[in-house]
Amino acid sequence: MSKALLNYSDEQIEEYKKELDIVASLSNLFSDNSAPMIYYRATENIYCRAFKALNVSRSDCTADAIFDFKTGVGIKTFLDKKGGSYQKIAEFNRQAPLYRALTGEDLIRKIAQLRNDRIDFTVRNYGLKAMIYHCILRNDDGSISVYEEPMHRIDIGNIKIQSLESNKCTFTDGIEEYEFYFSKSTLFKYFNLHEPFLVFKVNILPDPMDALVKLAQTMTPGSGVGYAIPKETFPSLIIPLYSENKTRGRFVAERSGLNQWNANGRPRNQDEVYIPFPKHIRQTNEDFFPARYVSWDLKLPNNEVISMAVCQSDGKALMSNPNKALGKWLLRSVLKLNYGYVVTYDDLLALGIDSLIFRKHPDGTYDCDFIDNSVFEE
Repeated sequence: MSKALLNYSDEQIEEYKKELDIVASLSNLFSDNSAPMIYYRATENIYCRAFKALNVSRSDCTADAIFDFKTGVGIKTFLDKKGGSYQKIAEFNRQAPLYRALTGEDLIRKIAQLRNDRIDFTVRNYGLKAMIYHCILRNDDGSISVYEEPMHRIDIGNIKIQSLESNKCTFTDGIEEYEFYFSKSTLFKYFNLHEPFLVFKVNILPDPMDALVKLAQTMTPGSGVGYAIPKETFPSLIIPLYSENKTRGRFVAERSGLNQWNANGRPRNQDEVYIPFPKHIRQTNEDFFPARYVSWDLKLPNNEVISMAVCQSDGKALMSNPNKALGKWLLRSVLKLNYGYVVTYDDLLALGIDSLIFRKHPDGTYDCDFIDNSVFEE
């Protein structure tokens, strides 16, 4: 048995094992396979619950959880295949316009760059120190084993194509092996089965439905006994970082919004930006933010807090105070853009994000994170 890469306590690992075992014990509800069956969303929630991690699986980044506010964790759940297996780690359907004309090694280098950009974006966005994979293997002997390994950026300078077929390209960077499938625009990584830090046999119930029925009979509706406490949810609002019309489609305006610093007229600080607050969103969400020019605190994904307000005529902009605080975070810390660079929609597309989701807390404060609005719409 090996050690986990992260500093989990013995109590946390025991709780993690217990909760995985409970969910996996219901395997016969979904499959008659001898390997335990457990839905990947369940493993994400169990990980965050047991290890007190932040669940970011619904945001558009390369991490599913943030442990101890320092490490991004990609959680993979898959069937054990002796010797290892390829598992999906990224999808680039929406980024196809950025590489559609490329072939061969040029194409693979572009995919590798897009993958690295996503990892780097996640690290910057949450202020992380490292990224790892947390792998949960479902074994044919009815057991579950868990191990961790570093999440490496792809070494683009050392890429070597191993095989090129009609539907996929297999390549290596000397550290990891990858497959890219052309039709589905998906990138897979080969996971060698490392020594686990946790192995246990699952108590798979022969008739889980019978067990659930008996459990339900012990519950008294309305008493709260046997019922989970609902997870706290907050009102949320998605606001695009782009503009859109029939002629241009989605675009970032050259002299407003994220490029407000580039507007004509008076000299401006190069971090001066605002988030466009479209009229149709304002009209249907009038009470989501305070009135114009009334300040409110916004907690960023990296846990920093800035002061914001709805500003400009008709409340068409979300701005920070000081104004440059928003641009310093968004343009410099997250997008990592040089001064004088005009943001385009392709810059957002390359990272797989194009909008912010704001959440409103009962105390009148807000938090936000990046998402891909098109995926949310689908």
